[in-house]
Amino acid sequence: RPGLKVVAPSNAWDAKGLLKAAIRDDNPVVYMEHKYLYRRAKGPVPGGDEIVPIGVAAIRRPGSDATLVTYGAMVPPSLEAADRLAKEGVEVEVEHGGLASHGSHCAS
Repeated sequence: RPGLKVVAPSNAWDAKGLLKAAIRDDNPVVYMEHKYLYRRAKGPVPGGDEIVPIGVAAIRRPGSDATLVTYGAMVPPSLEAADRLAKEGVEVEVEHGGLASHGSHCAS
């Protein structure tokens, strides 16, 4: 889809996969990395040539009572909040919307 795209990774996997996708995209992509994540976002990274698709939201935690759409550095605290609410019987879905492109609709 043509137009400006903005992505904001929340972990190491997304950082590598989105950067590769942004480089290959025919349209301009603004790649925003929060410096807070540099030493805190640990985890596996995709091997080989795997990319994270731009324009597709990722469900980081399923839930049925409410949906929390977040991006970038706020994904980990949102997951923690959802876990705390789950202990009180409230199931919150956490959706990483920072993978969306201009004009896309991210639905759960």
